Amino acid sequence: MCTDRLRNSLPWSARVLIGWGTLLAVLLFGASAFSQPLPSVPELSDEQTQKLRSGEILIELEREDDIVTGWAVALVQDPLDEVVPILARCWEYSKWQENIVDTMLVRRISDNSMVCSGKTVTPFPARDRHGHFQVEYEVRELNGARNFVYEYEYLEGTGNMEEIFGRWILTPYGNDQEHTVAQHVFSVNLGSRIPTFLIRWVLNRNVPQLAYNIRQHLGEHRTEEPYWDDHDYD
Repeated sequence: MCTDRLRNSLPWSARVLIGWGTLLAVLLFGASAFSQPLPSVPELSDEQTQKLRSGEILIELEREDDIVTGWAVALVQDPLDEVVPILARCWEYSKWQENIVDTMLVRRISDNSMVCSGKTVTPFPARDRHGHFQVEYEVRELNGARNFVYEYEYLEGTGNMEEIFGRWILTPYGNDQEHTVAQHVFSVNLGSRIPTFLIRWVLNRNVPQLAYNIRQHLGEHRTEEPYWDDHDYD
Protein backbone atom coordinates (compact mmCIF):
# COMPACT_ATOMS: atom_id res chain seq x y z
CA MET A 1 0.00 0.00 0.00
CA CYS A 2 1.12 3.58 -0.65
CA THR A 3 0.65 4.48 3.00
CA ASP A 4 2.86 1.58 4.08
CA ARG A 5 5.61 2.65 1.68
CA LEU A 6 5.46 6.20 2.99
CA ARG A 7 5.56 5.02 6.60
CA ASN A 8 8.50 2.69 5.95
CA SER A 9 10.45 5.50 4.27
CA LEU A 10 10.29 7.65 7.41
CA PRO A 11 12.74 7.57 10.31
CA TRP A 12 11.78 5.09 13.03
CA SER A 13 10.85 7.84 15.47
CA ALA A 14 8.45 9.41 12.95
CA ARG A 15 6.81 6.02 12.32
CA VAL A 16 6.15 5.76 16.04
CA LEU A 17 4.27 9.07 15.95
CA ILE A 18 2.13 7.85 13.04
CA GLY A 19 1.52 4.58 14.85
CA TRP A 20 -0.03 6.29 17.86
CA GLY A 21 -3.44 6.43 16.18
CA THR A 22 -3.33 2.69 15.60
CA LEU A 23 -2.25 2.06 19.16
CA LEU A 24 -5.01 4.22 20.62
CA ALA A 25 -7.61 2.51 18.43
CA VAL A 26 -6.49 -0.90 19.68
CA LEU A 27 -6.51 0.27 23.29
CA LEU A 28 -9.76 2.21 23.20
CA PHE A 29 -11.86 -0.29 21.29
CA GLY A 30 -10.21 -3.46 22.55
CA ALA A 31 -10.70 -5.09 25.93
CA SER A 32 -10.64 -2.56 28.76
CA ALA A 33 -11.50 -2.41 32.44
CA PHE A 34 -13.42 0.81 31.83
CA SER A 35 -17.05 1.05 30.82
CA GLN A 36 -16.68 4.50 29.24
CA PRO A 37 -14.36 5.54 26.40
CA LEU A 38 -11.30 7.68 26.92
CA PRO A 39 -10.16 10.49 24.61
CA SER A 40 -7.46 9.73 22.08
CA VAL A 41 -4.29 11.62 21.26
CA PRO A 42 -4.60 12.95 17.69
CA GLU A 43 -1.86 12.59 15.11
CA LEU A 44 0.63 15.32 15.92
CA SER A 45 1.45 18.04 13.44
CA ASP A 46 5.05 18.82 12.47
CA GLU A 47 4.92 21.87 14.75
CA GLN A 48 3.66 19.81 17.69
CA THR A 49 6.31 17.17 17.08
CA GLN A 50 9.04 19.79 17.20
CA LYS A 51 7.61 21.18 20.42
CA LEU A 52 7.57 17.67 21.88
CA ARG A 53 11.19 17.11 20.87
CA SER A 54 12.22 20.42 22.42
CA GLY A 55 10.82 19.36 25.77
CA GLU A 56 7.37 20.95 25.73
CA ILE A 57 4.48 18.96 27.19
CA LEU A 58 1.37 19.00 25.01
CA ILE A 59 -2.02 19.00 26.71
CA GLU A 60 -5.66 19.36 25.71
CA LEU A 61 -8.74 19.47 27.97
CA GLU A 62 -12.49 19.34 27.34
CA ARG A 63 -15.34 19.73 29.81
CA GLU A 64 -18.97 18.64 29.67
CA ASP A 65 -20.95 19.28 32.85
CA ASP A 66 -18.80 17.88 35.69
CA ILE A 67 -16.76 15.57 33.43
CA VAL A 68 -13.33 16.70 32.28
CA THR A 69 -11.48 14.61 29.71
CA GLY A 70 -8.11 15.24 28.22
CA TRP A 71 -4.76 14.03 27.05
CA ALA A 72 -1.13 14.95 27.53
CA VAL A 73 2.00 13.88 25.67
CA ALA A 74 5.58 14.29 26.83
CA LEU A 75 9.00 13.11 25.75
CA VAL A 76 11.22 11.65 28.45
CA GLN A 77 14.89 11.44 27.49
CA ASP A 78 15.39 8.08 29.16
CA PRO A 79 14.81 4.53 27.85
CA LEU A 80 11.52 2.73 28.43
CA ASP A 81 12.98 0.26 30.93
CA GLU A 82 13.94 3.13 33.24
CA VAL A 83 10.58 4.91 33.03
CA VAL A 84 8.31 1.88 33.51
CA PRO A 85 9.18 1.12 37.17
CA ILE A 86 8.30 4.68 38.21
CA LEU A 87 4.70 4.30 37.01
CA ALA A 88 4.35 0.63 37.95
CA ARG A 89 5.04 1.24 41.66
CA CYS A 90 1.89 3.19 42.50
CA TRP A 91 2.54 2.90 46.24
CA GLU A 92 5.69 5.01 45.81
CA TYR A 93 4.11 7.97 43.99
CA SER A 94 4.50 10.23 47.01
CA LYS A 95 8.29 9.85 46.65
CA TRP A 96 8.36 11.72 43.35
CA GLN A 97 5.00 13.51 43.04
CA GLU A 98 5.00 16.71 45.06
CA ASN A 99 1.19 17.02 45.05
CA ILE A 100 0.50 13.37 45.99
CA VAL A 101 0.93 12.20 49.58
CA ASP A 102 0.25 9.17 51.80
CA THR A 103 0.48 6.62 48.98
CA MET A 104 0.48 2.95 49.95
CA LEU A 105 -0.22 -0.53 48.59
CA VAL A 106 -3.65 -1.63 49.83
CA ARG A 107 -3.64 -5.09 48.27
CA ARG A 108 -2.08 -6.96 45.38
CA ILE A 109 -4.54 -8.71 43.07
CA SER A 110 -1.98 -10.31 40.75
CA ASP A 111 1.53 -9.67 39.45
CA ASN A 112 0.29 -6.80 37.28
CA SER A 113 -2.85 -5.70 39.14
CA MET A 114 -3.16 -4.02 42.52
CA VAL A 115 -5.02 -1.46 44.61
CA CYS A 116 -3.17 1.61 45.86
CA SER A 117 -4.33 4.56 47.93
CA GLY A 118 -3.24 8.16 48.22
CA LYS A 119 -4.25 11.80 48.47
CA THR A 120 -3.91 14.56 45.90
CA VAL A 121 -3.19 17.99 47.37
CA THR A 122 -5.38 20.43 45.43
CA PRO A 123 -5.03 24.24 45.47
CA PHE A 124 -7.73 26.24 47.31
CA PRO A 125 -10.68 26.52 46.90
CA ALA A 126 -10.88 22.94 45.66
CA ARG A 127 -10.71 20.19 48.27
CA ASP A 128 -7.91 17.64 48.54
CA ARG A 129 -8.95 14.36 46.94
CA HIS A 130 -8.26 10.92 48.40
CA GLY A 131 -9.25 7.34 47.68
CA HIS A 132 -8.25 3.91 46.44
CA PHE A 133 -7.36 3.14 42.82
CA GLN A 134 -7.23 -0.17 41.03
CA VAL A 135 -4.21 -0.35 38.76
CA GLU A 136 -3.50 -2.77 35.91
CA TYR A 137 -0.54 -2.77 33.55
CA GLU A 138 0.97 -4.86 30.80
CA VAL A 139 3.43 -4.76 27.90
CA ARG A 140 1.88 -4.81 24.42
CA GLU A 141 3.62 -5.13 21.07
CA LEU A 142 2.97 -2.60 18.30
CA ASN A 143 5.00 -2.19 15.10
CA GLY A 144 7.71 -4.40 16.55
CA ALA A 145 8.15 -2.27 19.67
CA ARG A 146 7.19 -2.85 23.28
CA ASN A 147 4.59 -0.45 24.66
CA PHE A 148 3.91 -0.26 28.38
CA VAL A 149 0.20 0.30 29.09
CA TYR A 150 -0.88 1.37 32.58
CA GLU A 151 -4.56 1.79 33.48
CA TYR A 152 -6.04 3.15 36.69
CA GLU A 153 -9.55 3.66 38.03
CA TYR A 154 -10.93 5.13 41.24
CA LEU A 155 -12.86 2.62 43.36
CA GLU A 156 -16.23 4.11 44.23
CA GLY A 157 -16.88 4.69 47.91
CA THR A 158 -13.23 4.63 49.03
CA GLY A 159 -12.77 8.40 49.24
CA ASN A 160 -14.24 11.77 48.32
CA MET A 161 -14.15 11.44 44.53
CA GLU A 162 -16.85 10.65 42.00
CA GLU A 163 -15.14 9.06 39.03
CA ILE A 164 -11.56 9.11 37.77
CA PHE A 165 -9.96 6.75 35.31
CA GLY A 166 -7.19 6.96 32.79
CA ARG A 167 -4.36 5.33 30.92
CA TRP A 168 -0.64 5.89 30.50
CA ILE A 169 1.04 4.59 27.35
CA LEU A 170 4.84 4.51 27.24
CA THR A 171 6.39 4.05 23.80
CA PRO A 172 10.08 3.76 22.87
CA TYR A 173 11.21 6.75 20.82
CA GLY A 174 14.27 7.53 18.73
CA ASN A 175 16.16 5.65 16.05
CA ASP A 176 17.77 3.50 18.73
CA GLN A 177 14.70 3.52 21.00
CA GLU A 178 16.83 5.48 23.44
CA HIS A 179 14.02 7.66 24.79
CA THR A 180 10.34 7.34 25.73
CA VAL A 181 7.14 9.07 24.68
CA ALA A 182 4.61 9.16 27.52
CA GLN A 183 0.93 9.59 26.69
CA HIS A 184 -1.66 10.18 29.40
CA VAL A 185 -5.40 10.11 28.63
CA PHE A 186 -7.93 10.59 31.40
CA SER A 187 -11.49 11.31 32.47
CA VAL A 188 -12.27 13.10 35.74
CA ASN A 189 -15.57 13.77 37.49
CA LEU A 190 -14.82 16.17 40.32
CA GLY A 191 -18.25 15.76 41.84
CA SER A 192 -18.99 19.47 42.15
CA ARG A 193 -19.65 22.35 39.80
CA ILE A 194 -16.30 24.06 40.06
CA PRO A 195 -15.85 26.87 37.50
CA THR A 196 -14.25 25.75 34.24
CA PHE A 197 -11.42 28.30 34.50
CA LEU A 198 -10.42 26.82 37.87
CA ILE A 199 -10.60 23.25 36.55
CA ARG A 200 -8.37 24.19 33.63
CA TRP A 201 -5.94 26.00 35.90
CA VAL A 202 -5.62 23.00 38.23
CA LEU A 203 -5.32 20.38 35.47
CA ASN A 204 -3.04 22.50 33.28
CA ARG A 205 -0.77 22.70 36.31
CA ASN A 206 -1.04 19.15 37.64
CA VAL A 207 -1.18 17.03 34.48
CA PRO A 208 2.07 18.30 32.93
CA GLN A 209 3.64 18.17 36.38
CA LEU A 210 3.37 14.37 36.25
CA ALA A 211 5.75 14.29 33.31
CA TYR A 212 8.03 16.96 34.77
CA ASN A 213 8.29 14.96 38.00
CA ILE A 214 9.17 11.77 36.12
CA ARG A 215 11.94 13.66 34.34
CA GLN A 216 13.17 15.18 37.58
CA HIS A 217 13.13 11.84 39.41
CA LEU A 218 15.15 10.17 36.66
CA GLY A 219 17.41 13.22 36.39
CA GLU A 220 18.49 12.80 40.01
CA HIS A 221 20.34 9.66 38.92
CA ARG A 222 22.06 11.29 35.96
CA THR A 223 25.64 12.51 36.02
CA GLU A 224 25.42 14.96 33.13
CA GLU A 225 23.69 18.34 33.11
CA PRO A 226 21.38 19.70 31.92
CA TYR A 227 18.77 16.95 31.81
CA TRP A 228 17.33 18.06 28.48
CA ASP A 229 19.65 17.49 25.50
CA ASP A 230 19.41 18.92 21.98
CA HIS A 231 18.94 15.49 20.44
CA ASP A 232 18.80 14.54 16.75
CA TYR A 233 15.81 12.25 16.20
CA ASP A 234 15.96 12.23 12.38
